Amino acid sequence: MLPKLEAKKFASIRELNGISARTMEEHYELYKGYIGKTNEIQEKLNGVDRGTANQIYSDLRSLRIDLSFATGGSRTTRPTSVTWAARAARPPAGSRT
Repeated sequence: MLPKLEAKKFASIRELNGISARTMEEHYELYKGYIGKTNEIQEKLNGVDRGTANQIYSDLRSLRIDLSFATGGSRTTRPTSVTWAARAARPPAGSRT
């Protein structure tokens, strides 16, 4: 059984240069949705009949494909949010501080 995932919490989601606070909030909601769907698929995988699995079609195969999509989505949206936050903390290149 795989551990249940939890969405990382950020102290704040704020507007960045060229990226609105609304876009940042919507991006975070997408991330949370991917986490929720990953957990839902993992739960279904725990009860799937592995005896009927085959490479053409089976519930196991379908769920594993869906799991890879949901997991990939959670990984690609989270680092972007973290990267945006890191960029916001740095002064723009060439600026004098």
